[in-house]
Amino acid sequence: MKSGDPLALAKPMPAPSFVTCTDDEAWLLGVVATFGDVKDRKDIRFTSDDAPFLEKVGIVWKRVSTGFVNIRTGGRSVLHLTGRRSSRRTLPTKS
Repeated sequence: MKSGDPLALAKPMPAPSFVTCTDDEAWLLGVVATFGDVKDRKDIRFTSDDAPFLEKVGIVWKRVSTGFVNIRTGGRSVLHLTGRRSSRRTLPTKS
């Protein structure tokens, strides 16, 4: 190849359109990825001084997973989220 030769570029891959999730699931995934500490795939922990934020995380977690929420207050609050094995679901595919 020399200077001036044409270069063929691959087209970018399209974004997958076969996975869907609710707004709550998307929000929770972003929050867990950004602020959560995942322990052994069974326990997600958040530590924060922002009690209203932790309360919202707990509310959304219950809507999404029907799991359990445990919050400890005093100084920095600690929120633990645990899910029920039967509540796990696979993201649906578009028909």
